[in-house]
Amino acid sequence: MGVYSITNKHKTLTLLRDGRRESTVSTLYLSPSNIETGQQIICRATNKAVPNGKETSVTIDIQREYATPPL
Repeated sequence: MGVYSITNKHKTLTLLRDGRRESTVSTLYLSPSNIETGQQIICRATNKAVPNGKETSVTIDIQREYATPPL
């Protein structure tokens, strides 16, 4: 298992109604060519309010559709 730097991502900050807090949404775009089935992707986030941070993960399950060879 390796550690990869992901460069294809998008981050959006939205100010909440109270005007003091922000909501952050990050989107990560993955290409099946650089990951494998069973690989785990982990997202970690920290900030001043939650110095120990939060973490979540997903396990990749790539479904491939193979073309039928011509007869």
